[in-house]
Amino acid sequence: MTFLTSLMKMLSEKLAGIFNLSPYEARVFMALSSFEKANISQVARASSIARTAVYPAIKSLLAKGLISSVLTGGRKHYKALDPHQLESVFEWKKRDLSFLITELSKHVPETNEQFEVLFYPGKNGLNTAAETFLKATKSKMWRTFENSVVNQPALEFYQLEDFINRRVNKGIKAKVIMTLNMMYPFLRERLSKDYEELRETILVPEKNFPFRVVIAINEDSTVILSGEDVIFGAVIKNVQIAQTLSTIHEMIWTRYKVQ
Repeated sequence: MTFLTSLMKMLSEKLAGIFNLSPYEARVFMALSSFEKANISQVARASSIARTAVYPAIKSLLAKGLISSVLTGGRKHYKALDPHQLESVFEWKKRDLSFLITELSKHVPETNEQFEVLFYPGKNGLNTAAETFLKATKSKMWRTFENSVVNQPALEFYQLEDFINRRVNKGIKAKVIMTLNMMYPFLRERLSKDYEELRETILVPEKNFPFRVVIAINEDSTVILSGEDVIFGAVIKNVQIAQTLSTIHEMIWTRYKVQ
């Protein structure tokens, strides 16, 4: 697979995820984006999809407002939205979502559960668990266990940067215990941003602390992010577990901080 092919595949998957498109719909949209306007045959060739499968994808994209039809010389052609217009479509979805959240929140029952586990499978589950944890945090401090390499392939760089920025904007500091077997360039760059990203990091030997997942603890919850083998995110809402893990974190922190 060439770099360009790999990039287009990644962009197609992102598009499908954001706008809830099928793989064929995403590929048809990507194909149309390379034309000023195109007919079915052109779309089929550019997307490497059979004409019979292009028709339902076109129909669905028209219904979702992501493409338009144009009559040219008595023939029907199709035109994709300008990339910058996609943001407007997404803003409408956000407004609908905001309304939905407001209405649904009126009917959510109060809970006094002292123990709850929220499990989110897959790569999207990582993001969902992290977002749930960030939104629920009311204190101004996180304690985390991390590995300098594990979970890196599961994280998109721009998503991680955005998440860190939102944590910083909420004024939440992070005390990070990170395992290390060698100093990678990307890690050196990350550590150089500790002050501006409200983070304090201590490095511990990986042979002594082989963390295989990321664990973060706030005042009453724990989030677990697994980016290797079985990919998932999970949030454990329990004060006793959070306090116990915080104590373990503090023991390791105190030991290595003074060295």
